[in-house]
Amino acid sequence: MLDAEDFVMSLVCARTEDLQRRDALRRRRADYIVREDEARAKRSEEELKHVLYRGTDYISLVEHNFRRSLDDMGRWWDLLSEHVIKEKRECEEAERLQKHMTDMCLSTFTKRELSEQVSVVEKDERRLAELEELLIAEDKAAKEESVEEAMQRVLMGAEKCIDFLDSNSLTNRSTGSLLTCTALHSFIQSIAGVPVSIERSASITFGMIFGHHPFRLVPSTFLMLLHTLYNKMWSNEPAVNRFDICKIPLFLVDGPKFSGKSLVSHHVATRLSLLHISDRDLVNRALEAYHSEREGLPTLLATESSDDVPYIRAYEEHDENNDETAYHSHERVMQTVESVMRLSPWAVAGEEIEGGLLHGRPVEPSLIVHLMQLQMKDTLEGCSGILFDGAVAGLEELQRLQLIIPPFVHPFKGALNNWPSPPPLPPSSTDDGAPTEENQAQRLLVVQREARLEQPVVRGEGKTRPSKKGVDLSTLPPPVLPEVVYPELAPEEREAIERWEGREEDTNTLFSAMVYIHCGTQEIFNRFAGLRVDKETGEQYHMIFCPPPPERVPHVVNLDRTRTSTALLHRVVLEQRRKWDALRRSLTHENGSGGNLYEVDGEQALDGIVSNVARVISSRQRIFEENMLMYEAAMGAKKQKKWIEDTIVEMRERREAERKRLIKIYTESGVPIPHELEDTSPLPSVYTMPEETPQLFFRGLAIFTSYYNGIYGWTGAAVESLVRILLGYRKVAMEKYERFWNQPDEKQGKLDRFVENYNNIPLQLLGQAVCKNELHLLVDQLRDELFSVAEATGRDVTTRIDLITKKENFLGPWSTTVCNVAIATVKGEIERFMATLNMVLIYFSTVVNEPCVFEELESEAVMTRAGVDGVQELAKGKDKKVQGSKKPQRPEDLAEKTGEDMLVEAIGKLVTTITNYVEKLQGPITASQRVRENAKAAAAAADDGRFSLILTKCMPFVHEELASMQERIGRIRQFFVGLMREAEQYCANCRDTLLAKAKEGRLSSASAINTAIYTLRNAIETERAIPPLHLGQQTFSVLSGGPKQDERAVTPLSPYEVTSVHEVPMIHRTLSATRLMSMIRTFRNVAPDYTLASAEFFYIVQPDDYAGAQTRSVRLKTRREVFESFDPHGCGYIDWREFVLHLMLWCEAVPDMTRRDEPNNYYIRECSIEELLETKTALLGAQEVDEETFSKVPFYFAKDLSDDRLGAYMQALWLTFADDDGKLCPTPLLAMMCADRQPVRGAQKAFAVFPSAQDGLLTPWEIDCVSHMLATNPRNMCLPDVFSKENIDILYHGERALSFDSVCELVMGRSMLNSTKAFLRKTFAIDVD
Repeated sequence: MLDAEDFVMSLVCARTEDLQRRDALRRRRADYIVREDEARAKRSEEELKHVLYRGTDYISLVEHNFRRSLDDMGRWWDLLSEHVIKEKRECEEAERLQKHMTDMCLSTFTKRELSEQVSVVEKDERRLAELEELLIAEDKAAKEESVEEAMQRVLMGAEKCIDFLDSNSLTNRSTGSLLTCTALHSFIQSIAGVPVSIERSASITFGMIFGHHPFRLVPSTFLMLLHTLYNKMWSNEPAVNRFDICKIPLFLVDGPKFSGKSLVSHHVATRLSLLHISDRDLVNRALEAYHSEREGLPTLLATESSDDVPYIRAYEEHDENNDETAYHSHERVMQTVESVMRLSPWAVAGEEIEGGLLHGRPVEPSLIVHLMQLQMKDTLEGCSGILFDGAVAGLEELQRLQLIIPPFVHPFKGALNNWPSPPPLPPSSTDDGAPTEENQAQRLLVVQREARLEQPVVRGEGKTRPSKKGVDLSTLPPPVLPEVVYPELAPEEREAIERWEGREEDTNTLFSAMVYIHCGTQEIFNRFAGLRVDKETGEQYHMIFCPPPPERVPHVVNLDRTRTSTALLHRVVLEQRRKWDALRRSLTHENGSGGNLYEVDGEQALDGIVSNVARVISSRQRIFEENMLMYEAAMGAKKQKKWIEDTIVEMRERREAERKRLIKIYTESGVPIPHELEDTSPLPSVYTMPEETPQLFFRGLAIFTSYYNGIYGWTGAAVESLVRILLGYRKVAMEKYERFWNQPDEKQGKLDRFVENYNNIPLQLLGQAVCKNELHLLVDQLRDELFSVAEATGRDVTTRIDLITKKENFLGPWSTTVCNVAIATVKGEIERFMATLNMVLIYFSTVVNEPCVFEELESEAVMTRAGVDGVQELAKGKDKKVQGSKKPQRPEDLAEKTGEDMLVEAIGKLVTTITNYVEKLQGPITASQRVRENAKAAAAAADDGRFSLILTKCMPFVHEELASMQERIGRIRQFFVGLMREAEQYCANCRDTLLAKAKEGRLSSASAINTAIYTLRNAIETERAIPPLHLGQQTFSVLSGGPKQDERAVTPLSPYEVTSVHEVPMIHRTLSATRLMSMIRTFRNVAPDYTLASAEFFYIVQPDDYAGAQTRSVRLKTRREVFESFDPHGCGYIDWREFVLHLMLWCEAVPDMTRRDEPNNYYIRECSIEELLETKTALLGAQEVDEETFSKVPFYFAKDLSDDRLGAYMQALWLTFADDDGKLCPTPLLAMMCADRQPVRGAQKAFAVFPSAQDGLLTPWEIDCVSHMLATNPRNMCLPDVFSKENIDILYHGERALSFDSVCELVMGRSMLNSTKAFLRKTFAIDVD
């Protein structure tokens, strides 16, 4: 812009100076003219005077005037001539200056365009470098993120695996332990969460048992047969090649954008007479075909008769009078027309293209590929090939286009993935001593013919009837058979086939040549930067290759990037480079050296590029024509060869039919058969394999492989399940031990009674020596009792450990199950043995053309059972002779057999059965050899000879497969024996761990007792009250709070009133707050999940704890009855929170009206719905609260309790419903406080309390939550649950919210609320009446 402004300013200054110069010249010229006129006038006057003075005597006045006018005209002519010359010179100067200014302007514009081109190239190169750096950084970041994520998953998985090994007491080395390896693999699958297929599970099992795939444990003979039949199904010649697709060569020219491929393709096509087609040409042809065919379809006009278009007549609509005709919609008519008149493939493609373009979608590359296929089918005359210009967008489109020539895929591809490669055959010597490797395979797989087995027996042949008298031999047809002529191929035909089969050219590729015009990025950027467009004419120019005319340079502008695909040219270039690299790698990988792919330097001049591309295409075009002629000649020769073979077979059939006819005539006539009619056709020395044999063989192999993988997949799943059961056994044993060891015993009760009795002793007696001595004696007695309880507990623990770890309880049945899994796996190997034999038999029976099968293996079902009965049953299978020669085994001896012994014996029986079966197969071979010695028997046993021949060929395979099967069975036995040994050691380690923990627990228990005794003696000596003490199995602690108050009256020993050491608030008449706190803490220790078992309940709860409910008219329930009332479902567990809440609120019986105001009245009145709502509001709705907030909640019973009793109530509720994090969720508390004597009334309270909006409406999800607040609800106990969300949805048709009234509207709903146990208030007493 600065250069242009400077240029304009210079032009303005030059023009101003020129105008000033011209004005000065004009003024000087005017002054000069004036002076000259004045001088001329003076001279003229003087001259006139002289002339007049002289001429007065010589000329007349007329002459004088004429001369004077001539003089004036001469002067004016001179003046005009001078002006014209001067003006001409000024015009020439102006033209020179104008040319100079134009040259300067064009030079400035050219410099501007060149500098703009350099700037654009630099920007594009910088953008390309930035894009490459960005993509590299993104790729690196993505890889690092993937690696980091993978490492994080691996580390997390490793941490989980370490925790798993530690929790299950497994060794940290999985390589030397089958148990650890199996358990760890199962755990990894569980945390991965990926379903495992049968093939994957079988592969894992293969690795655990064999270390590799068992198909690698295969005999070399069967492997040789396998690969031989697999290779028989390979086809050397594809069914379709490029000559069948198109009779003219196909070429492809491609290159990056602005490489000039379109221009080069046009020049090459013109030079070589090729049909030049680009993707744009294909699209235009498709659109033109669609428009032309669409316009050619008939239409129905208003003035046109429907008879003119008969196939639309059926789609007219008439009224009742048949006066007016109503037509269907245009879309309906067009659908009808399309159903009658089909569009051509080009028109169909054009319709799809137009529809996509109208919707703003680009033309799909797959559609371009389809158009190219249509173009290949249209053979055009006058062209020697088709040249596609950049029609293939990338590798995917090229591969899709290449599918026109279907590649040959083996029908059983992947069938030999797990089988090893064929072994190298040992060299054997031929007759001349030269070693060869084909004799070994020929000896095993080729079946030699035996003459005695191949004598064709024709019906009637060889059985001559007695000669008939009077038979004239001349009337019989002569024994002349049609001659079989064996035509041969001509030498030219054989040569054509040999040349075609020995060619080096690959005809499986579609394109004869693919030429890529390679241009560097800088060259592409230069070519793009030089593009210009004339904004007035619209012509496109290039500043280097096709520069604009000089006069049009000021009017050209740069190409608008926002309207072309060059907006992101750097990204386009990079994407094209990547596509080309991928295409080149793929073609190089498929064809080795790149095949028919050529690269041409695209940075040279246009003529050089055209010459190089034309040279490549012309050479490939010549090769295509030669190969085409070779292919046509070879196909003609093959057809001739097939005709010859069919002709020979037909002549042989006619000859054989004639021979049989003559033999029949001679036999019926009783005339000996002439020797001319004997079958003298030579048979091949070996049997030929039918073409169907490989497919039949591999179909059987595929079925067996699927079955084999299923067997080992089941084995792997069974082994993993057994290992999980073994690990679960250890967890259960540990849980049982912990549960038994941590349950309360009698020590706490003895200690509590001593502390209670001590605290009730008056203070006057504590200081007396006699009292102290007596107390110390009682402490000694208490110590002996506590230690006796601890010793009894230790003995019980040892007995329980022996019972838990007893072999007959777990390890024996578990080992039996392992034996059964092992036997099933061994039977799978037997099935593989039989399948291998059957597949070998399929091969030889089809080759010999003698159908035969092996007898089924009669193997008894071997299944082990646990205990003595199983061992006795296994012993019954032994041979009777062996049993008779030895003494019968006693049950004690049989029971001593381990699972390993039973497994080895069972596997031995199976292997013996297979060995006997193989020996049984050798019987027909021996019999056949004996029969051959007798000629008559051999003639009679020809059919058995074929079977013996097949069996003889199969026996090498049988023996080798038997040895391979025995090796596999040995590895299976080794695996399962090792697994059982490790399981036995694992159980022994579990027992040692439990005993060690029991020993440590006894020491801890003794330490706790000694500490408790020391605390008691210290309290006696210091004459102070003993605080509440906790003495568990292994723990001792001094509890906070005062000692228990004696519930009986204490008689003072002095005249003054003496009370107990401390006073404890009472919950009801027989339950103190201290006792309730102790029960709650015990409940939390024993059942932290709030589910308290019956044994624990009976041990902790005493009848005095709920004796406050007893009155004159009721009977106190037993502990069993109380537990059953809180366990209405009979599941054996109760929610101890509900039990504690009932003890606090509803245990005390309703007093008489006269006793309600007495101070020792512990009855708590009923709670109304309004008071429950106030409590809910104080508890912050339904959110979790801390202890400080909870202590300020105004419960409905607060006004009826004293301060110390209210504090005990609040503390008990907090200990009952708070979690370990110091938070209390009020929802369970509110739900349990809704309990009522009538369940439906309790449900009504719940419907009023729990809605979030206090509108009395509960959603099915809220009903489900409220109905399952108890830890022992039916859903948790796996019992039928009528209040499930699914049942509520079904009963009330999926209503979003329900009220109490709407639920009760249905009889079923009210019945559900009446029968619910969630809101039923339990009782502690039964009416006597």
